[in-house]
Amino acid sequence: MTVLKRSLALLIVAAMMFAFAVSTAVTASAATPLVNLCQTDSKWKAYYYDGRTLSATGCGIFSLVNAVGYLTGKRMDVVSVASWAHSIGAYGASGTYRTALYPRVQAKYGSTYGFTVDCGSGNTGYWATAASSTLKNHLAKGGVAIGHVPGHFIALVGYDASTNKFHVYDSAPSTARGTASNRGNVWVTQSRLSTGKLDLDWFCLLSAKGTPAASQPSVVWTSGNYEMLGVKYLRESASSTASTLVNIPKGEVMQVYEVVNSKFGRTQYGDYKGYILLDEDTKRIGNVENGATVITSPEVRALNSGYTATWADIKGAAGYQFKIIELAGEPDPGNENESANAKVIYDQTSYMNQTVSYTIPASKLTNGKYLKIAVRTMFPNNISYWTVKYVTCSELPFTDVAMDAWYYDEVLYSYNKGYITGVTTDTFDPNGAATRAQMVTFMYRLAGKPAHNNTALPFTDVKAGSYYYDALVWCYENGIVMNDTLFNPNGTVTREISALFFYRLAKALGEDVSVNDYYSLLYFEDTAEINEYYYEEMSWAVEKSLLQGYDNKLTPKANLTRAQIATLMYNFESYIHAEAVTPDENDTPVG
Repeated sequence: MTVLKRSLALLIVAAMMFAFAVSTAVTASAATPLVNLCQTDSKWKAYYYDGRTLSATGCGIFSLVNAVGYLTGKRMDVVSVASWAHSIGAYGASGTYRTALYPRVQAKYGSTYGFTVDCGSGNTGYWATAASSTLKNHLAKGGVAIGHVPGHFIALVGYDASTNKFHVYDSAPSTARGTASNRGNVWVTQSRLSTGKLDLDWFCLLSAKGTPAASQPSVVWTSGNYEMLGVKYLRESASSTASTLVNIPKGEVMQVYEVVNSKFGRTQYGDYKGYILLDEDTKRIGNVENGATVITSPEVRALNSGYTATWADIKGAAGYQFKIIELAGEPDPGNENESANAKVIYDQTSYMNQTVSYTIPASKLTNGKYLKIAVRTMFPNNISYWTVKYVTCSELPFTDVAMDAWYYDEVLYSYNKGYITGVTTDTFDPNGAATRAQMVTFMYRLAGKPAHNNTALPFTDVKAGSYYYDALVWCYENGIVMNDTLFNPNGTVTREISALFFYRLAKALGEDVSVNDYYSLLYFEDTAEINEYYYEEMSWAVEKSLLQGYDNKLTPKANLTRAQIATLMYNFESYIHAEAVTPDENDTPVG
């Protein structure tokens, strides 16, 4: 009997020792661990954040819930955690931002579920491998961890020193990660946790309160740009009880240029200087930005219309000052007198404004004048930058002649000289075909509208008193229009016929119309299309740069447009003026 009792006692001791060994080799947990939740379950596909589902992007959220569930035996509500993480900008369509989420989890959920969080110094995490003694010791003592592997988060809930294996909860079981079996509840070797899709590159430690001892590190607040993840208050002094100057809405970007203590930063918002409380509803998004804004509004103002000046909002800028003036002449950057006699449209340079646009009504603007827009980007550190942009509006009254049209300058010149007018008070019809009646009118105006002898016209389709009648009489008397029974006033004018008109006009004005190079037309691909009767006139027009062609073609049979006739008149004037230049009287001939 004694031997039997002794044997039984030895068996009991052995069993106790075995149980103790198992309990220390595998994870010790103060509570009954909860099973691994899988984000791949169909029910999570019904929850969307920024257009993507929890099933697709929720690994960071599920890893947190699984880690806490294993550690404390309490299940966090997945949707509530995801919604909170989304509200602070830590979770969305791109997934989870670890440094924005995990260091804040203790403050939000730690007391409710009984855990603490240690993400290393500040917000950085440990950035270590599976070989880390910090991770192994933590897991062996009953803690858990959230780990990051390529493109994915996992929960690490145990470590067995005898086999050098890690207990992993993977919310998205994967063959590539070696976690496809048992719904992602697997043990993996250290080598597996250090290679490929399961290569651990970061972890954050979670502990049941007091086991092991761990404290939440204080966040290191530094100067830089911060985004408000909730409504904040700008205060007069660095105290949570100080009076509020202004509410700062969620999403606003502020520039903290001095950290007063561990909680407060001094900044500037609009016209106010003050202090904001730096806590979990404040997210650092980058360094202080100092730089000029970009004025993004158009360079041209539409005719007879207002204009909205807009500029880019610079993150961290305290505000903007701006001034808009209407110049008396053309822009002359660098000239101190550029703004002389200018009309001030708006001057807001005495205080800062949060706006990034200003609309000027048409009643305050003058067609044909340049606007000078100057915007000063102000920063809380008293550094500022100016940005300047010039905007102009057409001097023409025509809404169908854009300032960037290739013919704008020529139409403007011909209109200002009185050679050409619009088809209505506000339209020019640049692509409309020029008629024969218009052509003789333009010739007459180019000649200076000289007196004529009132010679009787032979044309049966022309009535006295027509708008072009005097012009036609003068052109007929000076050989620009030849004798015929019909004039066909509404007929179109081809490009080769326009060369004939201008050739005869130059001759009537006493210009030398001799051609020096008849081979100039041979450089164009469509020379053969020119009527042989107009070859000399076309050669002259090309030689004198009246007709310049396009895409190596002269298109002689094409109808002349009103934009083209304005260009021809401009070119003809240039030719006449060039021919009229006399030698300098001080230029002594040699030889």
